[in-house]
Amino acid sequence: MQPEEPGRCHYGLFKTEFEQAGRLFGQMDRLRRVWGGFHPASPMKRSDIALLGTIAELSRQGDGRVTASLLAKVMRQSMPAISQKVRLLEDAGYIRRQGDKTDRRIVYIELTEIGKDAAKNNVRDFLGRVERALDKLGPEKTDGIIALMGELSDAIEEVQAEENAENDLPL
Repeated sequence: MQPEEPGRCHYGLFKTEFEQAGRLFGQMDRLRRVWGGFHPASPMKRSDIALLGTIAELSRQGDGRVTASLLAKVMRQSMPAISQKVRLLEDAGYIRRQGDKTDRRIVYIELTEIGKDAAKNNVRDFLGRVERALDKLGPEKTDGIIALMGELSDAIEEVQAEENAENDLPL
């Protein structure tokens, strides 16, 4: 077998009707590998930085009250995943939970001073690095790739919905 061409992987071996899908998978695999090595300058994980940044941004919007369910919805993650992250960041001193004074079932999540500093510095640093990479593409290509990624996600979801509907049909 010949060495892989840049942007191609073993999926590129399909030279028939599946060539486009193979090229897409090759680029997705490459992007996943590159993204996996694109770490923040700080020792914090990207997912922790994203959560702190999301809490900071949501706190600035609306009434400033952030709940785990709001985080799960905005970040498109499960409640157990958000709860685990919140617990870990709370143990590390970045966030605190505050119960609602009138409804004990509601718990708000807020950044501590350490958390505010970490969110400000790490989000700015990491997103700045991402912006520098996007600047190399230019605004037109950046907007285009973002739009195409959204359209591809929509198309995949549509195919999944069609397949689910077909499988639910009575025989």
